[in-house]
Order: sequence, then C-alpha cells, then structure tokens
Amino acid sequence: MNLRFKKVSKLKTRKFVSSLFKWLVLILIMFFLLFPIYWVILTAFKMNMESYQYPPTFIPQAPTLEGFINLFGLPIKVQAMKKAKNQQQ
Repeated sequence: MNLRFKKVSKLKTRKFVSSLFKWLVLILIMFFLLFPIYWVILTAFKMNMESYQYPPTFIPQAPTLEGFINLFGLPIKVQAMKKAKNQQQ
C-alpha cells in the first residue's frame, strides 16, 4: 500500500511540474506576442523626443495626444478638401 501511494504521489508531482512548465512557457510566449502591441500603444502617447530616448521609458512621463491630433487634425482635412476640389475641376 505504501508503494502504491508513492507511485501516485510521484505521478501527481510529475503532472504538477509538467503543468507548471507548460503554463510558464505559455506566459512567456504571450509576453513576446503582446509586448510589441503594448509598445506601439504606449509610444502613441509619448512625445516625439521621449519615443527615441535611450534608455526607453515603459510609462510615458507626460502622456499626450499630440500624435493623434497631428494624424487626425486640421491639416489632413484641408489636404483632403483640396484634393476633392482639384478632382472636381
């Protein structure tokens, strides 16, 4: 009976270690897959100079929407209107 208990105990321990190893590998893979997405989103809220500084910052020192304003701001609308006006002529 004691021998049987040891075999069951070893089997449970082996399954636990195997399961733990699988979860650690999955977490590591998820980190490598999700970190670039995190970095892109984080960089979108940084000032231009802060994006290029070394060593990089993982949390923006002064979060800003300047990049989004430049992307979706007035100059693009004006350019689109000019292009539409030129096509109508």
